[in-house]
Amino acid sequence: MKYMSINDGFTVVELLATMVISSLVVAFVFSMYLFVERLVGSWEKRTDLETLVDGCAGQIERDLTSCWCVDECSDSLLVLQMTPVDTVVYRFGGDNVSRGDILFGPKDTRLDAFVSDSEDTAAAYDEPVRIWSIRVLGQRGRFKDSSSVVLVTAMSSDEMVREEMKTTASGKR
Repeated sequence: MKYMSINDGFTVVELLATMVISSLVVAFVFSMYLFVERLVGSWEKRTDLETLVDGCAGQIERDLTSCWCVDECSDSLLVLQMTPVDTVVYRFGGDNVSRGDILFGPKDTRLDAFVSDSEDTAAAYDEPVRIWSIRVLGQRGRFKDSSSVVLVTAMSSDEMVREEMKTTASGKR
């Protein structure tokens, strides 16, 4: 039987050097893991914000396209008459955009929408049209995003009569 001599083992210095090198490798791997986790988390937040802002602008666009007429369009309120008995009210300004009682974003996300319209009777269109400009801004933490939509809708006969009554009442005729 062969016995191990006293000089065949590792020295304390060799063992400490091995432990230090392996600790450095573990620390490097762990820091890379944390870096990737933060990077993926920030991408997820940014993607969520983009989806939320685009969804809000898309919902306003769909409602404007399918509405019967627009009752009011101001800095903080958009009232759409969907049918003679059904009304959709958008409220913006402040920290979020709501459609009726439903908020578009979570509490930690700030949304704001700007909806403006103008009337165009250019020769390019057969009938008077209304040009809508929709811009939705979102902010979540340090991330910001915006979405813009320009929409051209034909003015219904009810809207044309309503516009005629407004101009007659205000004396702009």
